[in-house]
Amino acid sequence: PSAWLRGQLGHTPFGMLIPHRSYASTANYRFGFNGQEMNNESKGLGNSYTAEYWEYDSRLGRRWNLDPKPNVENSEYAVFNNNPTLYIDTKGDTTAYYSNNQELLLKTYEKGTNRIMIVSDDKVEAIKEWGKKFQKAVTANKNNDQYQNAIVNSFKDLGVTYDLHNFESFFENYYKKGDIYSIGDGLLSTAYDIKLDGKSITRDQLLKHIKSLGVGPEYIASLIQKNGIVIVGNDIDTDGDLTAMSPRGRRSHIHNHPPITLDLTFRYKRNGESFYSSTYLPLINSGIDAVDQGQAHISGLRSVVIDGLKIYLYNGINEQTIRFNRKKRENEHR
Repeated sequence: PSAWLRGQLGHTPFGMLIPHRSYASTANYRFGFNGQEMNNESKGLGNSYTAEYWEYDSRLGRRWNLDPKPNVENSEYAVFNNNPTLYIDTKGDTTAYYSNNQELLLKTYEKGTNRIMIVSDDKVEAIKEWGKKFQKAVTANKNNDQYQNAIVNSFKDLGVTYDLHNFESFFENYYKKGDIYSIGDGLLSTAYDIKLDGKSITRDQLLKHIKSLGVGPEYIASLIQKNGIVIVGNDIDTDGDLTAMSPRGRRSHIHNHPPITLDLTFRYKRNGESFYSSTYLPLINSGIDAVDQGQAHISGLRSVVIDGLKIYLYNGINEQTIRFNRKKRENEHR
């Protein structure tokens, strides 16, 4: 740890540092619960808080305006993922530390980053205890860049860190690019006996429908570690398929799923033979498919899948998949 931090804080189980400070507040202090600004005029002293997207009543544990950026799994009056003790409402300037079994252990707050670290199994209990004792202090110092960076540097060797901003950029940059030639490996140029949402349509109608969705084929890339952070590699390519992408031997990979609902069956011809294709993509669960499960490798980096709702970090065991709600939600189709 740095000499600066050693002079201000105490030691942690990792050789990291812990604050030993007392805090006092007065009626003139602007900020309170979850680090947000108090709004004493509208709801009474100390009970109402204002952020960019919500007005929150701490007595009810609910916002009193509708969420303009709702999550499909939560009420539009919910904030902090219905857990104001564990979560705070940030703009993505965080690193969230998870166990392999999806348990959120703690959060730190670094300017300009949005990351998830999967903590090694042998470090989980120690960092969990550290989080129980000092998460409040870390949150109280969330705007102290030197403080937060010192914590992150001390924790950097505890597991594998994934850059969520980088994954979102990959999705935004590629999910509408390119021409679609197939769906689920079924060739559209030879498609016949087509049923969309249970209704028979022609090939031209199917192509027109796909075009109306405003999406592109899937793209895939390897994952690489740069300065200890997992990001998307430069080997980005596509096979022109809307819903499936061959990993082509890549053990740790990322690929995007278009944020659409699709219930489609058809027959198609390849090399003179006839084949059957069936694709069902409900919007909320479009992220994980058999390709991901076959390629993810527990001993290496997780596979990353991103769709219109979430980022998935996948290791081949569905019960251990880390799901992260995306910050950018303008591309959702409802």
